[in-house]
Amino acid sequence: MTTQPGQAPGSFPMKIVLEFSLPEDQYNIWCAYNAGHLYTTITEIEQYIRDVRKYDADPVKALSRIEDSIQELYNTAGHPLNG
Repeated sequence: MTTQPGQAPGSFPMKIVLEFSLPEDQYNIWCAYNAGHLYTTITEIEQYIRDVRKYDADPVKALSRIEDSIQELYNTAGHPLNG
């Protein structure tokens, strides 16, 4: 077995197939498709909250940054309910 670039030794390639029914699963499709963006946004929000709690950062600035992160997510991925 040969290892592909970026693949851990001893591991093997895998594929995952997700099936959805349209239109009732539209929100779930958006979440699955944008999981990377969602993860990044949640991680940023966690950091802003941590800064307020641990480093006594300005909570008003933190809320503004949280709003900016969410708006950036919507600008990048679209809003899940509005398209």
